[in-house]
Parts: sequence; C-alpha cells; structure tokens
Amino acid sequence: DPDRKEIIEKKSPLIFGTSEEMIKHSGEGTVAGDMPESFMGVPIIHNRLVTGVITVQDLDRQHLYDKKDVRLLMTLASNMGVALENARLFEETKRLLNETQQRNVELSILNTIQEGLVMEMEFEAIIDLVGDKFREALGFQDLGIRLYDKETNILHFPYEYEHGERLHIDSMKPTPFSKHVLSTGKMLLLKNNTDEEARKLGIKGQVTIPGTDRSKSLIMVPIMLGSEAKGLILIENYDEEDAFTESDIRLLTTVANSMSVALENARLFNETLRLLDESKKRTAELSTVNSISQAIVGHLEIDKLINLVGDKVRDLFNANIVYVALLDKETQIINFPYGYGDEYPPLKLGDGLTSHIILKKDPLLINKEADKKTEELGVERIGKASASYLGVPIPVGEEIIGVLSVQSTERENLFNADDLRLLSTIAAHVGIAINNANAYEELNKTLENLKATQDQLVAQEKLASLGQLTAGIAHEIKNPLNFVNNFSELSVGLVDELKEEFEKFSDKFEEDTLDELNDILKTLKQNAEKIKEHGKRADSIVHSMLQHSRGKTGDKQSTDLNAMLDEDLNLVYHGMRAQDNTFNIKIERDYDKNLSDIKVIPQDISRVFLNILTNGCYEAHRKKKELQTEEPAKIMVKTSESSKHIEISIKDNGSGIPEKIRENLFTPFFTTKPSGKGTGLGLSISYDIVVREHHGELLFESEEGEYTEFIIKLPKNK
Repeated sequence: DPDRKEIIEKKSPLIFGTSEEMIKHSGEGTVAGDMPESFMGVPIIHNRLVTGVITVQDLDRQHLYDKKDVRLLMTLASNMGVALENARLFEETKRLLNETQQRNVELSILNTIQEGLVMEMEFEAIIDLVGDKFREALGFQDLGIRLYDKETNILHFPYEYEHGERLHIDSMKPTPFSKHVLSTGKMLLLKNNTDEEARKLGIKGQVTIPGTDRSKSLIMVPIMLGSEAKGLILIENYDEEDAFTESDIRLLTTVANSMSVALENARLFNETLRLLDESKKRTAELSTVNSISQAIVGHLEIDKLINLVGDKVRDLFNANIVYVALLDKETQIINFPYGYGDEYPPLKLGDGLTSHIILKKDPLLINKEADKKTEELGVERIGKASASYLGVPIPVGEEIIGVLSVQSTERENLFNADDLRLLSTIAAHVGIAINNANAYEELNKTLENLKATQDQLVAQEKLASLGQLTAGIAHEIKNPLNFVNNFSELSVGLVDELKEEFEKFSDKFEEDTLDELNDILKTLKQNAEKIKEHGKRADSIVHSMLQHSRGKTGDKQSTDLNAMLDEDLNLVYHGMRAQDNTFNIKIERDYDKNLSDIKVIPQDISRVFLNILTNGCYEAHRKKKELQTEEPAKIMVKTSESSKHIEISIKDNGSGIPEKIRENLFTPFFTTKPSGKGTGLGLSISYDIVVREHHGELLFESEEGEYTEFIIKLPKNK
C-alpha cells in the first residue's frame, strides 16, 4: 500500500495520530481492513538496504504513538534486520551445503559410471553397468534402458526393472511415450502419469506395455548421438506422483549423454572386431579357394576334376556325406559323378533336394529338423537322413548345371552362413572348370571332325577328279564279276551233283576214303558259297560306285511324281527287307489323284525320294527294335498341289531329330547313323538337288521321341 511503499522508498519512519491524518496523507482505502486511529511504521534496514517494514496500529485510540516509540521501534527494526540477514545467510549456507553434498554424490555416480563406460566395449556390459549404478546409488528400483533401431523401427529392451524385479520384454515397435521421446529428442516428464496428461502432450494410444503396470510418475530421457535418438532411459515411480526432483532429471540427462558416446564407441569397436574377424575369415576362405583353384587348374578331364573337388571339399568341411551332382539337359536326369557316404542312383529332375536347388537356383541350408523342413519345402527326402544339410548350385553363366553338397548325419547346426558362402565360391570355380573342360572336349571333337571332314573332302576331291575313270573301271569290273557270281552259283550246284554221284558208288570206296571225299566236297561247297557271297557284295559296291559317279544330264522331263514316289517306296521297302529279314514297316499312302505332271530331272528327284525314304524307314524300324514298343514302325507319304507348288511329305514315327543337331542336318558328311551305316552325304545332296537345281524347298519338322517329317516343295513353273 502507499504508506509501506513510502517507508521503503524514503527509508524513514511514518507516524499518524488520527485516521483523518492518514486519509489526508495517503487517501481513502489505503489500508487493508479497518482504518486505524493510530499508525506507526519503520523500515528494517541492513547494510543500507531495506529488507522489510514493521508497523504498529491501534483501531480505537488516537495519538497513541510519539517520537520515543518511533526511536524504540527503529532500534528494534535495526536489530531485527541483522537477525534476519543472519538467518538468511544460515539458510543459504545450509542450502549450498546440501546442494554441494548432492553434487558430490552425483559426481561420484557419474565418475563411477564413466570409468566403467571407458573400460567396457560391449553393449550389454555398458547397459548393465549404468542400470545397476542407478539402482544401487540412487535407489531407482523401477528403471529401463531401451535401444532403438531406426531402420526397422524396432525398440529393444535389454534392461528393464519393474517393482524391483527384472523383466524380459520382446522387441516391438515403440510405445506412444517412447515414440514421443525418440521422435522429438526431448525429455518427457509426467508428474501425474494419466491419460489426461498424455493427451496434453499429444500422446494417444496404449501407453503401457502389455504385461506391465502403469506408474504414477515417470521420466524418459533420450540417448542422443548427434541429432538422432539411439534409445532412452526410463525411471518410474509406482507409489508417488511428482516423485522426481530437478537433480534427478539433471543426473539422468548427464548419464544419458555419456552413455550415448560410450554406446557409439562400443558399436564402432564391435564393428571393427567384426570386420577384422570377417577379414580373417575371408583370408582363410580365399586361401582355401586358391588351393582348390590351383588344384583344378590344368585338369581338363571332367571325371578327374570332379573327383579332385569332391575329395577337397570332404576334407575341408569334415562332412560324412558329400556329392557332386550334374544335370543332363537332354534327358532331364541328374547324375552323381562323385558321391561319398551314401548311394547315389540317377534322379529325374524334380526329385529330391538336389532338384529343388537346381530349379530354384538358390543355395539351401538346413541345420536342424531336416526331415520336417524338407517336408515343408514339398520335397521327398532321398537317401540317408542328415542332421545338417548344405547344398549350393553349380553355375555356368545364368545356367545351373548341378549341385555341390556337404552333409552330416550326426551333428545339427554344423554349417553356417560362412560355410554357405565358401561352398558357393567353390561351386562357382567348379562350374568354370567344368565349362572349360567341356569346351576343351568339344574343341577336341571339333578338331577330330574337322580332320575327318578334311580327309573326306580330299577323298571326295579325288573321287570327283577320277569320276569318269571310276565309272569305266566299275563297268569293266562288273562284267568279270558277273562271271564270278554266275560260276560260283554253278559250282555250288556241281558240288551237290558230285556228292550225289559219290553216294551212288559209296560201296566202291572204303569208309575212310568216302568220309574224306565228303569233307573235301563240303569244303568246296563252302568256298563256292563264300565266293558267291563276296561276289554279291562286290557287285553291290560296283553298283554304288556307278550310281555316285554317274553324270547329270540336266534334262528335265515331265514326270508323274505319284508314280515315281510309289516306285521308290517299293524299292526301299524290298531293299531293306533283303538286308534285314526282321525289317517290317506299315506304309500309309495319301496321294493327290489329280496331281499334275511336273518337269524335273527324274533320276535326281528319285535319288532325293530314295534318300529320305531310306532314312525314315531306318529310324522307324530302329525305334521299334530298341524300345520294343507295341506301336508298329510306320512311314507315311503324301502328295498335294497348290497354285505354285507340288508338295511331297514323307513322315516317319521314329525317334525324331534332337534339337542340338538340327542346324547341321544338311551339312556334308554329318550323320547320326553308327559308323559304317551312313556317309552323311544323302541329305546334303538331296538339299542341293531340290533347292539349287530345281529351285524348290526342302523343309523338315520333328518332335523328339515322336516323329520326323520332310516336306519337299517343287515349283510348277520352273
């Protein structure tokens, strides 16, 4: 009020004898409550500073106080100022002593924690150290230290106490409170842990972890590294609201800051150790791979190479089952050129874990419950049951050619990710080595074929240059050969007649003499039959020589292709029956009865028909004979006519033409028949006759195991 303000500002006493004086000096209503009749007020001064005011009032009596009372009150105020200042200094000193003691306690705790943090380089040890110190030194029994993985948005609970008991909480996404602290990077203090207080902070949802209780007050402090929260420290109180002081908050914040640095150091240290460990493992792996690579370098024989790799892998992994599996693409059969510890019959692609790896093109590691996990993959287990299984694909480029596998029938969890990586690296080197070996083998075959082709070309050139001479010689040989054949047949007959004559005079000869004569006759007959047999073979050879050496007339004649095809079909059938009495084939004819005559070189087109018909009959009969099928060997011939072409189709139900040889089908000297059964010139010559001489087309369609169909298209206006 104005009176006390005046006393403080002027540092001098103030006295009134009546209420009218007070009103006149200070104004109506300047004193709270009833207006006094007598008023005296003095300042409390210490070291020239006003620290307060003492007032004395009487509501009834006027002029109660005089100057003596003022002096007395001033003396009392002066002493009181000294006493109050002494009391203030005492309280301040006491407060400072308390704060100093608390700081000493905090510093002691921090020093202990920081010393431990400097010594420890493991996450778990650092976290346990901080948590245990808080609980021991400050009595915080309900405390949690939580670490946050930002990439996965998962919160981990390595240290958690509630009601003084340690909890084990599964990792989960951050709770609303934790999310608030982690996202803002700021401390969260809830003096009253209620939904209403949470809503004021914009926090909604289930704030309590399932299976835990809700505290009455809590502090959450983020563990910051730079501007990013790596985790948080939580202290709760389940008995009191507003249970935490400023010093608790300050201490918690300081420890969290120290902890963030220690955790990052530990992470870097552990990462360094991991990298060193990986470096050592990589060095060991490279050494192993290099030793295997050096061992297989120079091995260009696939069998030796695979055996070498199998033995090396078996020693390296100490496995009691090892195999190398290779896929035959043509037959879709998986073979096992190397196998140890089990039986390895060939498998169809689609059976077993090996097929699973080839088809998925991914490695497979099963360390426990192998039978159960194999069943879960939808694969039927083949061979011995294994406790640990590791199999990796053998790649060649983008293609998987096989599988390399190691197994243990005794121990689970024998193999790990490092073993998988090492075995995959070895398998890649094996794929390269096998590819090189195959290429080397293919190169050798190509060189051999090239040499054979060169020899054949030389021979063909010689034959071409001596064609006319060959034809003349063949004609000259044929005449005496006819005499040899004819007289050999006569000789057989004469021997039989001579034997009959001897039998008529058998009584004229002694028995021994007769037996000797019969033996001689038998030998003569055998010799004559041999002469006859080889004479016919020589006649066949001369006939072939004449056929291949005959010149081309180049004269085209109007020809009935239906009649020519039917005649050639009969010739092929009877010719093959004469060579093989087991030969039999079903012939299906579908001739266009209105087929127009066409101008062709008859002997050349006939040669084409004979070649293709012979090949078709041979393949259909061979399939029937080898597979012992109930379906008969079959050849189907068909003619048709369009506005531009005459078309002839010759189809057999043989084994078909393999995909890999189709592009070479019309190449000279290329044949799929066994050695001595074909020259490889038939289709090549046929192609030249149809395409180059007659300007037509020679096409084929085939399905392996089912059929082959050759289609001849001859233009009508050429």
